This record gives sequence, C-alpha cells and structure tokens, in this order.
Amino acid sequence: MTILDTIKKKVNLQEETNAIQQILIQMYLKKRSTLKELSTASQLPIPVVSAIRKELARMKLVNKQQEFMLSQRGALYVEHELGWVNIDVAYYQQLEKDGPAQSELVEEMTNQLSEIISNRPHVNLKLD
Repeated sequence: MTILDTIKKKVNLQEETNAIQQILIQMYLKKRSTLKELSTASQLPIPVVSAIRKELARMKLVNKQQEFMLSQRGALYVEHELGWVNIDVAYYQQLEKDGPAQSELVEEMTNQLSEIISNRPHVNLKLD
C-alpha cells in the first residue's frame, strides 16, 4: 500500500489519490499554500484538505510550524515518487503566469507543430 493509499484510507476519502497528489504538488510548487489554495487545486472541500494535511503531518511529509509546508521527506517523495525530480520549478511557475516565457513557449511549440504538419505525407485520395 502506498503512502497515498494509506492517507486515503485514514481520511476515508472517496475520491481517487490524484487529489492527494495535487495537494502535495501544490505544496511543492508553492512553498506555503493556504487551505483555500489547496482546496482549489485538489477540488476538495476545505475540511477534507485539512484532514489530509494533518495526516501528511503525522507521516512527516509536512512540517507543522506556523504554516504547513513540505518537509525534506515530503519534497523527496514528490520528486521521486510523483516524478517531479526533473521539473524546473522556477520555469514551471513562470509558465503558469501570462508573460514572455509563456508566449515564447507557445510560439516555439507552434513553429515545431507547423514544421511537422508541413512535412507530413500528402494524402493519396485514389486509395480511399
């Protein structure tokens, strides 16, 4: 049983473990997140998010100081178990905002797709 499954069972969560993953990822991306932000990211009610966050604290994935934030163990879990180890978080956060980085990425992807589309083989209508 994975950590996510354990938390799901202890909180009696009816949703899939993806909601817990979203909470962990949100906490990974934004070092300090409010319950409302975590609730929005996971699409769960605030009391459920609070229960999940307390369970994460019991499992030592979250430090419970003035605000909840991922512990070193929690960050390692997100990086290695959820596959975020190779993600450039600063670049990812820039892409979330409407700005020059997002515009450049869209332009680059558009150019790549245009090249792929222009190089595809032509349809031979006689075969259809």
